[in-house]
Amino acid sequence: MIKDLKAVFHEVRRAWIYIVITSILFAAAIYIGFTSNEFNELLRSQVEGLESIAQQLNQTENTQFWVFLFIFLNNAIKAVLIMFAGLFFGLIPLVFIVMNGMVLGFVFRNALEQGRDLSVLIVKGILPHGILEVPAILIAGALGLKLGGLMWNSLLRRNSRGTLTGFLKSLGKVSVVLVSVLLIAAVIESTVTFWLLKG
Repeated sequence: MIKDLKAVFHEVRRAWIYIVITSILFAAAIYIGFTSNEFNELLRSQVEGLESIAQQLNQTENTQFWVFLFIFLNNAIKAVLIMFAGLFFGLIPLVFIVMNGMVLGFVFRNALEQGRDLSVLIVKGILPHGILEVPAILIAGALGLKLGGLMWNSLLRRNSRGTLTGFLKSLGKVSVVLVSVLLIAAVIESTVTFWLLKG
């Protein structure tokens, strides 16, 4: 297990430039979602879809459990998918990261327009679980971008296919670690964050 963790951390360190790129794209997307009106309808539909699911979950008998289950499965499945979706030359991870950043920026702007304290929303509603969830999603997106880059290289250079195969194998171990992190984040979001926002 320790050996596997070391291998995962090593793979993440090797992808540092992709993590930087993904983080910059995510931050830029938050800014666009916060300041631009051009994507309002698209972003509103995304937020309304999530709000609809939240309302349905709030009507269940064991709300916190179903909230936890939805959050965990939603994030874990997406994280694994966007990594391996890098096989489509990195386009899907790119779109995923940008879209999620814009939605977050849009949520921030709506909160301000409704007179809510943005600092309280961030500290209570995002930070407790986001400190684990956001890096995990960004790393997944970064590794998806790296996989996309390796796909391009495999087309241009035949001798790079061995590197591509090795990287694909390493993503299996990375997936296990990221899913574990997202499990912890989902527990925090469905308990600590849930409690803070109710208070």
